Amino acid sequence: MGKKSLFQPTADDNETGNLQSQDEGKSSISSDASSGASSDNKNGVAACRTSANGKDSVSGTAPNIHESPATRIMTQPGGTSGDGGPDPMTRMIAAGVGCAAFLILILLVASAMNAGRYYVKESRGAVEIWKGDFSPEGRDRIMVLQGTRWDRDKKDYYDKNEVLDFASCFYLQKALGLVDVSDIRDYDRIQYYLEKAIAVNRDAGNSDAVSVLKTVAKYMQEAAILDTGESDTAPVVAKKITEAKHALAALLAKGRHRDQQK
Repeated sequence: MGKKSLFQPTADDNETGNLQSQDEGKSSISSDASSGASSDNKNGVAACRTSANGKDSVSGTAPNIHESPATRIMTQPGGTSGDGGPDPMTRMIAAGVGCAAFLILILLVASAMNAGRYYVKESRGAVEIWKGDFSPEGRDRIMVLQGTRWDRDKKDYYDKNEVLDFASCFYLQKALGLVDVSDIRDYDRIQYYLEKAIAVNRDAGNSDAVSVLKTVAKYMQEAAILDTGESDTAPVVAKKITEAKHALAALLAKGRHRDQQK
């Protein structure tokens, strides 16, 4: 058949080579495992050192274990809480400002309402009329009507026309009572009540009544000049007195009728 080559490997040589290859593979695996274990040991040692120093492994700073949750919320950047909304102090200030604005609005509304109200008080045979000012409870006395009583419906407060109509009737009655006398008339006192009635009706916006009262006041001035007791002026005085009485009586009846309709 032929001669065997001296360099041809035998079965024993092949087995020996395989064993050597296996030994080299095991040695390589053992080396990798040893290297991995060494790396893990180094990382563990570093972590232990970091923990021992009490510092954060990422930031390098020691965490504040005494810091409260509220403090951490307040120190969020931009004045916001952890959930992205405004911090508690901002919400508290906003709520306080809102409450203050609401209270101021209530005071303004109450003051405006009180400024349009009138109050009546009866004291010692007189009727006092008070007007509310621009404050929740403030009021000023504007007139005192002596020798009368409040014969209208009793209420906590009244509107402007109610009290001014009452005052107008009061002054008209006083003037009419002084005009309708048979003896000497007190013209100065008559003029006083007529001027008061004119002022009240002007304030109430009764322009017709103001015009009539001015005419009556003019008649009274002329009668005061002519009322000297002489016979030639007596008819003129009597005529002016009669016209004044009729005018005052008509205004008084109109005022009472207006009160009954309310």
